[in-house]
Amino acid sequence: KDLSKFNFEKSLSLYSSNYTTCNMLGVLYSNDHYEKAKVYFKKAININPYIKDAFYNLGNLYKNNFEFKKAIINFKKSISIDDKFIKSYLNLSSIYLKLDNYEAALENLEIIMKIDPNYTNAYKNLAIVYEKMGKCDEALRYNNKLINLNPKDKTILHNLSIILTKYCPKIIYPELSENILKILETEGVCRPSSLIKPIFLALFKESNFNEILKNNNNITQENYKIFYMELLNNEVFMKFLELCPIPFLKVEILLTNIRKQILMNIYDSENNSTLLKFQ
Repeated sequence: KDLSKFNFEKSLSLYSSNYTTCNMLGVLYSNDHYEKAKVYFKKAININPYIKDAFYNLGNLYKNNFEFKKAIINFKKSISIDDKFIKSYLNLSSIYLKLDNYEAALENLEIIMKIDPNYTNAYKNLAIVYEKMGKCDEALRYNNKLINLNPKDKTILHNLSIILTKYCPKIIYPELSENILKILETEGVCRPSSLIKPIFLALFKESNFNEILKNNNNITQENYKIFYMELLNNEVFMKFLELCPIPFLKVEILLTNIRKQILMNIYDSENNSTLLKFQ
């Protein structure tokens, strides 16, 4: 980098009106010399005020030094030159997230999705902003997209576990079920005890568990049998039992009822392996 700086500065001494050289010097000095970087970016802008990259780079410099108001001004200037400049919209969304201005963050992210719905770098911010706004289903949707792209990323799995802990999903659809298993199977992501309540509440809604738990007299023995066999074949349920020694009260009731059904011998011999795993 030092040699690059030397060469660009030598070039600039020969051609002082070269805005590309000024912009490159600003980039090279961004990490170790804030004032010099700022001078070079501003010089590039003065030479040619219609180049979006210099405004964008100056905005990044301000952003990384927590001068958010100045950063916003420069990102907006780069967008005024190119209204499809996705990187500036993404940086604006990141700043607004830091400022807890979730509506403004979402507005910039929605613009990105209109320009390019497959711009995956925006998915993380979309998941965060929807979680902050309490829109659980949308937050889960974008977290699932991120996990599909980076299935072993602990940070993404941890973010998903936070969302699931705060907000109970309406239904455990197959993709979400797979990602819950990834969370539980990845060491150091979260304690399963923090997830058991929201996930099982969602399972209760999905399969009418509450009626079973109430021991409703209208529920036939055959319905009990079907219900419990579905439960014992549910990978998420079995994984929770494996990892979480102290489930919350509703699950304890559920386990007690399952044990009762086992003792009543309502299961066929073909299901012995599943029952043994449960026991």
